[in-house]
Amino acid sequence: MLEKKLLTLACAAGILACGACFLPPLPEHHPPPPPPPLQIELQDIHDIRVHVTSVAEAHHLDPQELAEAVAKAINVQSWRTRLNAHADKETGDGDAVLEIAIVDEIATPGAAATNGAPGNDWLFHVKTSSTLTRKDGSVLWSETDDGLRFSRRLSPQDAADVWHDPAVAHPLILAIGNRLVYRMVYVR
Repeated sequence: MLEKKLLTLACAAGILACGACFLPPLPEHHPPPPPPPLQIELQDIHDIRVHVTSVAEAHHLDPQELAEAVAKAINVQSWRTRLNAHADKETGDGDAVLEIAIVDEIATPGAAATNGAPGNDWLFHVKTSSTLTRKDGSVLWSETDDGLRFSRRLSPQDAADVWHDPAVAHPLILAIGNRLVYRMVYVR
């Protein structure tokens, strides 16, 4: 009987020594950081109408597609911001209007691929100017963006044709919309 008690005591000491005392500490679990605070005063603003125009020399990007992309980007953040948006052609005036002007659209070819792959690197640069205005005319936010730079490897094409390439138009519009909404809501 004494042997069993000693064996049990030795096992308990071994478990405590090896398992409880010499293992590395468990990792600390931190809660996720809170979402960034909203940077503009959106009191009484629940619905935004998005209107896009193009004052660029060449009208490569579709203003209606950009309006829809911006509205979608606002709606994706609605769980955090409590804002909803719709593109200009949809019904309703909204509590505020987000006016976006496409100021410039530039596509420049870069160097040809050096590794034997076909195509050129193309750099796209799009500048926008945006203003969020309440129904009463007070400006909530305004920005003239220095431009979004976007690059793609495309087959050799004319600069006017690259804007219609499916690898350019849709991803570029989404990038512009997401960037604009992020800057409007979260960046001072």
